[in-house]
Amino acid sequence: MDVPLYEGKSLGFDRILVNFSLKFKSLPPYPFSAIVDTGCPFTFISEDSLKGKRIPYSELKTIDKSPVSLGFVKLDIRELGNYKIFFRDINNQLIEFEHPIYVGVPLIKGHLLGKIPCFIGKDFIDKHKLSIITKEGKRFLCKE
Repeated sequence: MDVPLYEGKSLGFDRILVNFSLKFKSLPPYPFSAIVDTGCPFTFISEDSLKGKRIPYSELKTIDKSPVSLGFVKLDIRELGNYKIFFRDINNQLIEFEHPIYVGVPLIKGHLLGKIPCFIGKDFIDKHKLSIITKEGKRFLCKE
């Protein structure tokens, strides 16, 4: 399993990103991109990324460890539940995982200058025994 990662700008810096889709109940899978962050304790979809999608999150339970800070922005982390996450490997094959997903909701009022990104966190990487490796100058998410 080699899921290609790519570099992109997010939160003002170059970050390692990955594309994936999330299957929510009976709805078709929704595409997202996320920062792969081994220091982030949770895998979460940002409130910004959920706008326009039919995934309800406003009445969800906040987890005990919330709020989380993303720079100067505090986030309320809400538990969405266990859902299927799909990645495409280098051969365009679907790789499926089931994992607890959270929603990150900024606790500040008003508009932020930038969009809050989604995160694939340490919880996902550890649970599924994944590593970030480099082959021929390209990065991949691989099974250990």
